[in-house]
Amino acid sequence: MVKSGKMAQYTYEGDIPAQGTVSVQEPLSVDDNGGSLTVDASSLPLPTGAATAAKQDTGNTSLGTIATNTTGVATSAKQDTGNTSLGSIDTKLSSQATAANQTTGNSSLATIATNTTGVATAANQSTANSSLSTIATNTTGVATAANQSTANSSLSTIATNSSAPSTATVSRVATSGTVATLAASNSSRKGLDVQNESSGILYVKFGSAATTTDYTLQIPAGGYWEMPTRRYTGIVTGILSTGSSSAQVTET
Repeated sequence: MVKSGKMAQYTYEGDIPAQGTVSVQEPLSVDDNGGSLTVDASSLPLPTGAATAAKQDTGNTSLGTIATNTTGVATSAKQDTGNTSLGSIDTKLSSQATAANQTTGNSSLATIATNTTGVATAANQSTANSSLSTIATNTTGVATAANQSTANSSLSTIATNSSAPSTATVSRVATSGTVATLAASNSSRKGLDVQNESSGILYVKFGSAATTTDYTLQIPAGGYWEMPTRRYTGIVTGILSTGSSSAQVTET
């Protein structure tokens, strides 16, 4: 054995005894001189806290937690929660419709059948037919493309009344403070023109017995008045406010 270096270093040459205990306090350098090195040891020291057959703290704790958490878990002999749920489902399904249990559906169909009694079908149109018959009766005589009797008559009358007259009757009527007839009643009258030739006001009335307070209109001295088409067909009278003169009357 040779000791060398600043630190205590020992060199062994040859075999280390296989029997007994070798205690090394310093770093051990082994040189196999290029050959093989065989180390045979019955036991080696383990790291601090390493698990051994007698030390399984962490594993035992985890297994204990698993055991606690799986308490009550269903097994082939323990299906309490599942059985309860299935029992509840079975109870709720007991009243559900099946091929043999259609109570509610049958009741609804019976109600529908009752409510649709009398509903119109291709062969049952009593109400509609009655209504159509009434409509047909009420529309008898209603104007159609071929039935315009009333309208045609009215249009003919309008055409006749609105056509311009081709003749006129002109008369000179004496006027004074006494009422005078300017135009007699005439159902065919279409127009009437009155020219006041006096120096007074001519009071004209659609009707008999015109006065200076009971009249339809006033025609000033030398004035002229024209009645709108077919406004009035009855008698027309007139009276002067003062004096006497004439009125020129044209009737169409």
